[in-house]
Amino acid sequence: MKEIFIQPVLNGFIVKIGCSTVVFTSIDRLCSELKRYQTDPSAIEAEYQNQAINQGSDTTSDPRQQEIRVSGAEIGVGTAGRNVREPGRPPR
Repeated sequence: MKEIFIQPVLNGFIVKIGCSTVVFTSIDRLCSELKRYQTDPSAIEAEYQNQAINQGSDTTSDPRQQEIRVSGAEIGVGTAGRNVREPGRPPR
């Protein structure tokens, strides 16, 4: 298990585990994911890495098209919510 840093911000929490960063908008979701992580850190890390939308870089070349992972959902910044989806569901 890696070190975990949690930074509260205005609209949620930034969580850093090792060299990975995940954003949660709900304290309940943050707590449930931390519990899952404690049960099997390797499997949960692999799950998050496999679902990562910014693999290989933290940003895209166009800041309006940047995407961030928010509590298990993907939100496309600058897309007015058109690109929001839960894991395992197709985009709207």
